[in-house]
Amino acid sequence: MPDVAIRDINTEDNNKVYLRVTSEQFTYAQIEAMTSLRPTDGWNKGDLRTSGKVRYKYSCAIYEPNPEPDTFEDKLDKLLSYLQQDKEGIARLVSESEHAYIQVDVDIHNGNGLIGGPYINIKNMQRMTELGLEIAFSQYVGGNPFE
Repeated sequence: MPDVAIRDINTEDNNKVYLRVTSEQFTYAQIEAMTSLRPTDGWNKGDLRTSGKVRYKYSCAIYEPNPEPDTFEDKLDKLLSYLQQDKEGIARLVSESEHAYIQVDVDIHNGNGLIGGPYINIKNMQRMTELGLEIAFSQYVGGNPFE
């Protein structure tokens, strides 16, 4: 067998980019009714969390139109295009719920210590502003460094 040299190893971040709407006042169904867009996940205040021991203190609706693997930038662009299909509904979610914002969860392998960071272009900043949306980031780093 010939000698083989490994020249490059790459990893792909696990990016989740979605609209998260929470309310202590409204149920999941009431949140859902505020827009023509359909949530991809959510729960009602009082439902048991996945642990089965603690109950949610708020209702939540999640809108994630692009759950498949993709870059953060592409996922943000696709989410904003999706949300712009019902600008009035998004405005209602922003004004009537306690929180409506874009949530970004990034899970990164710490192979070489360079975890990078998100990039938001001017166009998408303007689109977020037009929709009245803020953005929050959670970054998780794990794994063993490459040797």
